[in-house]
Amino acid sequence: MLRGKSLTERWGTFHCIYSMGLFDYLTPPVARVVTRRLYDLLEPGGEVSIGNYHVGNPTRYYMEYWLDWVLYYRTEEEMMQLAADLEGVDADLFRDDSGVQMFLRLRKR
Repeated sequence: MLRGKSLTERWGTFHCIYSMGLFDYLTPPVARVVTRRLYDLLEPGGEVSIGNYHVGNPTRYYMEYWLDWVLYYRTEEEMMQLAADLEGVDADLFRDDSGVQMFLRLRKR
């Protein structure tokens, strides 16, 4: 996905793309590139939702210390930054009921 230049030729385009459990492991520069690639795969009017653990996760230190489960936690500002250079995008954020998971929703105009 990162090396390919013509993903739409290989995969086509989509109305909906959902990513959960991936961005928690991506460094900020890689996350920006993957966001761009997913956005480029959208049809006009399509939507991509990207999930990521929020920095306020109350079990973060338990997960890291006891489970050796180290993630890239993000703030709202960091999530919105993933969409900063996308053209024709309507971006918004929402969190699940627990507040632990955050979702960046991108709609292509």
